[in-house]
Amino acid sequence: MTRVPATFDFLSSTISRLKLRQMSLVLALIETRNLHRAAESLNLSQPAATKLLQEIERTLGVSLFDRQPRGMVPTVYGMAAARHARLLLRDLHRLQQEMEGLKRGIAGTVHLGSVMAAVPRLIAGALASISQQHPTLRVSLLTDTSDALLAELHGGRLDVVVGRPISKRDRDSLTWEPLLDEEIRIVVGANNPLLARRGLTLADLAQENWVMQQDTTPMRHTIEAAFATAGLDLPRHSVETVSMLATASLLAQTGMVGSVPDSIASYFIALGTLAELPVELPAGMEPCGLITLADRPIGPALECLMTTLRSTAHQLRITSEPLEPMP
Repeated sequence: MTRVPATFDFLSSTISRLKLRQMSLVLALIETRNLHRAAESLNLSQPAATKLLQEIERTLGVSLFDRQPRGMVPTVYGMAAARHARLLLRDLHRLQQEMEGLKRGIAGTVHLGSVMAAVPRLIAGALASISQQHPTLRVSLLTDTSDALLAELHGGRLDVVVGRPISKRDRDSLTWEPLLDEEIRIVVGANNPLLARRGLTLADLAQENWVMQQDTTPMRHTIEAAFATAGLDLPRHSVETVSMLATASLLAQTGMVGSVPDSIASYFIALGTLAELPVELPAGMEPCGLITLADRPIGPALECLMTTLRSTAHQLRITSEPLEPMP
């Protein structure tokens, strides 16, 4: 007779005793840090909420929260339980959306994260196509740096990211599909005196004050590698920001130097607020691509969005038309 492994017995027993209401309570407590308010948010009495919390702690064999005068403070076990609870409830919501989508065609909400560089052409073009071809499919868009977006992806708050993997951990746990190559361009305000100088080199720009992205971002890594390759120290930078709008505004109003992706540079150059310096960087960034969690299923709505992004990227590669400023 085949013996069932003890680990399977434990898993089966744990699953049979866990309840979705318990998972919801853990998340509510993480948000409110107050048992009374958490119970109210779930339409429970406080005694019922206390019982649910005791049950899940007994099932898991650990204390999820410390009861302190300032409220319910999650333990390391509580934070871990909340992370898995969020993923579980999110998956159930996706399941419901997928079933509804299969009944009515492509429908539901996809949570998309994107680096700003991809927004003007790739993301805007793909979402325009989605709105015309699949009006019942909703897309929630979050823009940030690759490192911040990947944290949201790992936390289950995003379904897909258009960005760049930045660490070995990312490459081991994610699937990455390149979409677009993009150069970095060195830009200044349209009236910057550097534009009148001839024969500019990276060494000349090392003496200038720069606007830079934060040191966790792929673009910052690229700039650091470029100066290191040229045997130069990183320029001084009095401002660090991940906002492309802030970068463009600062460059337009000061004598600082900055680096932005080609799509962003083209837009502001067409507006007449920025100009490119004729200095090439010896190092480039990895292509911008589609990133998903390797162990997460891809439903019809997400597959539809990813297919549209691939198609839009293909069109951009073969046309490469300059971006016109908005009226």
